[in-house]
Amino acid sequence: MTTKAGDAYPAGAMIAPSRTEEECGRTDAADRSWQQDEAATLVAPLFDRLASLCVGHVAPLSLCLFVATRTESAWPVAFLLIDLALLLLRVAVVVGHRRLPAPSPADTLRAARRYFAVGTAWAIATGSFCALAYLLVADGATQVLSATLSMGTVGGIASRNATTPRFAMAQISLIMLPQVAVDISIGGWHWTKVTMEVIYFIALCSIVRRHHADIRRTLQAQRERADMVRRSEHVALHDALTGLPNRIMFQNAMAQAVGGLPAAGFTVFYLDLDRFKEVYDSLGHGVGDQLLREAGARIRGCLREGDLVARLGGDEFAAILPGRSTAESIAPFAERLIRMVGHGYSFGDTRLDVGVSLGIALAPQDGRDADLLLRHADMALYEAKETGRGTFRFFDPAMAERLQARHSLMADLRLALQREGELVLHFQPVVRIDGGLLGFEALLRWRHPRRGMVPPAEFIPLAEESGLIAEIDAWVLRRACAEAARWQGPYHVAVNLSPARLEGRDLIGAVAAALAEAGLPATRLELEITEAVVLRDSQRTLDLLQQLREMGVRVALDDFGTGYSSLGYLRSFPLDKLKIDRSFVRDLGEAGTAAPILRAIASMAEALGLVTIAEGVETEAQLALLRQLGVAQVQGYLFSRPCPAEAVPALIATLTRPVPLRALPEAG
Repeated sequence: MTTKAGDAYPAGAMIAPSRTEEECGRTDAADRSWQQDEAATLVAPLFDRLASLCVGHVAPLSLCLFVATRTESAWPVAFLLIDLALLLLRVAVVVGHRRLPAPSPADTLRAARRYFAVGTAWAIATGSFCALAYLLVADGATQVLSATLSMGTVGGIASRNATTPRFAMAQISLIMLPQVAVDISIGGWHWTKVTMEVIYFIALCSIVRRHHADIRRTLQAQRERADMVRRSEHVALHDALTGLPNRIMFQNAMAQAVGGLPAAGFTVFYLDLDRFKEVYDSLGHGVGDQLLREAGARIRGCLREGDLVARLGGDEFAAILPGRSTAESIAPFAERLIRMVGHGYSFGDTRLDVGVSLGIALAPQDGRDADLLLRHADMALYEAKETGRGTFRFFDPAMAERLQARHSLMADLRLALQREGELVLHFQPVVRIDGGLLGFEALLRWRHPRRGMVPPAEFIPLAEESGLIAEIDAWVLRRACAEAARWQGPYHVAVNLSPARLEGRDLIGAVAAALAEAGLPATRLELEITEAVVLRDSQRTLDLLQQLREMGVRVALDDFGTGYSSLGYLRSFPLDKLKIDRSFVRDLGEAGTAAPILRAIASMAEALGLVTIAEGVETEAQLALLRQLGVAQVQGYLFSRPCPAEAVPALIATLTRPVPLRALPEAG
């Protein structure tokens, strides 16, 4: 598929304070187009009055016949023939224009130029004839009729042709000035007639100008109302941030495209930016909005003229590509779109690498209903994100079955919160690097009645998506505190806190209630938060963490080193511990950069007064290296796998025996 550079929507076109040269050019072109439309509107009445045009020629023709009977000269007959010829020409111009099926403004203006030429010639002929008849025919009736014709004709012109003032005033001048010239040449009492004719001429010119000004004001008001309607329609059908069509316009386009099935097929793209939420949470809505505008412009730039791309909301975009296509023909284009949209973004000093995932549905193969096609494209998008992001998937009927299974699992998770015994806590010990049990991390497990143990990686994302995560967090907090209160010894318990729970209401009250209900001292509770929470850098989050610290609760930063790790937030946020991600421990002894990074993290944490803990320790060699690198605490299979709550007392007894640390069999 080919693209055109000019197809791209300008980033921020709806809200940008300044305009690019291209935008200025479009505005100038629009102004010129409006001026042409207005000119065509003003001259259009000339072609609507064919009967009036013919009636306007009756008086001059009648006078020509009358004068021809009063003199033996041939010039009245010549003027009669000229007037008839000009009448036929004007009728031909009008009829020719009216026969056009849908005349454009340019067509109307071309016809108007021909009309003006013939009309000017007619005014010259009429003015000349009236003047000659008054001067050469020594007959009182002829003089009265010729003077009356010239004065009456210009009055009618002032009324009929005020929409074209220059043409009207030209005709008035060409008819009246010969009469004035004759009166001046005769002299005598005709000077009084000249004075009256001049006053009449000035009055007619004033009438034409005022009438034209009224018409222009009316047209201006109509234009402003039309512009307001167009702006309202544009706002209703376009996204204010990106300038792209919005969901309403996309749905209208989908309905139109579906109406052409099955004869005319089309392709539906459903796109979602990868890791956009992380960018939005960490760098704020300003950078997030810039990213959306730039991504939207890139998507539009990848499409063909005639394709439609819309922003559906958030970081979701959709596109319609008219024309029958196959997976083989669309795949290269999808790869190119992902590559172009996923290319690095730079906003000032900020550089971002944000990819895009794409779901594709083909019509009519994948459906003949607009909602169904979009839903199928959404299913394909979900599959693309599940398989690693930054890729695309075509809809497959099996996706619907998998999605149904996912919805079923989500419903089961909702029920598990209400049933006793399905959601359980397992505990994994945390020990000092040189030996000695410190506490346990509470890890949620789901014992499904039919599926058995469901991995957290499978149901935690469902909980976050469905909004159950806050309720689950509250349950885990209460249960972990209750279990820790039963342990023999002052061992702490670490509980993971989701971003949704931290953003929820009355976290401090929920923590205080869980501690009070269990009778657990606050100093024995440790809450683990993710980098996404601290990267929001909101005052509310800072205040919440500070209040937790003041209660005696310790705060640990989980999975440190995998995201936007920054010294700035480590200094500004009230943290007690850095939990180093297991990927660094796994790479110890294999990747040459793992050990220096761990040493730097440990040194930095010590300088900031933070304790470091490494998770995922599985071998004695890893433990020895971590000890050399200055890590303070460790956790992993080397000491114990996570065990059920009832196995914790036995595990405590085992780990507190005065023997060297060694690998233990899985408890429970």
